[in-house]
Amino acid sequence: MPKTFHSYSNSLVRSVPASTDLTTLAVGDGEISRVALTIYNDSNNALFIKLGIDAGANSFTLKIPTLSYWECPYPVYDGAVTGFWDGTDGSAMVTEIY
Repeated sequence: MPKTFHSYSNSLVRSVPASTDLTTLAVGDGEISRVALTIYNDSNNALFIKLGIDAGANSFTLKIPTLSYWECPYPVYDGAVTGFWDGTDGSAMVTEIY
C-alpha cells in the first residue's frame, strides 16, 4: 500500500536574540495549526526552553546545548514556547511550519 506524504508550504523562520530574561520563542496562538517546530541554538550559551509560558531555572522542558538543534516530536506542541540563555551572545533560529 502506498504511503501518503503531505506537503506544507507555509513557514515562519526568525532569529531570536539571546537573553538571560524570559523570551518568547514561538507564539503558538492556536489560530494556525503548527505541524513542525525546530530550534537551533546558535549561541555559546545553553538555551533553556519550556513548552509553555514562564520558563525559569526551576521550570523548563529541556536544555539545548550550545550550537545544537532540537525538533519537537510528533504530535507537535502548538502552544507558546518560551526560554532563556545562560548568557547574551548569539541567538536561536526558530522555524515553525504550518
